[in-house]
Amino acid sequence: ELLRTWIASRIPGSTRTRYHAALARALEAVGAPEDYALVQHWARGGDPEKAAVLAWRAAQQATEARNDDSALPLLEAALELGKT
Repeated sequence: ELLRTWIASRIPGSTRTRYHAALARALEAVGAPEDYALVQHWARGGDPEKAAVLAWRAAQQATEARNDDSALPLLEAALELGKT
């Protein structure tokens, strides 16, 4: 975590935003599950609306699977992202 934080602090904000968006697109292209990580990459990649929709869908899936530990942070993310 310390190394990731140090590296991230050296990358300009606009470049970090592009990296997050590119990673989100790549994850979707390979069929990655809709989860908190994908939501965060879209949110940090400049598309909070898409992130909110994904968070809501992922929260619904987690709830249906009775995975409340995953559902709660996704619901919180959907609500927060929906405000933007």
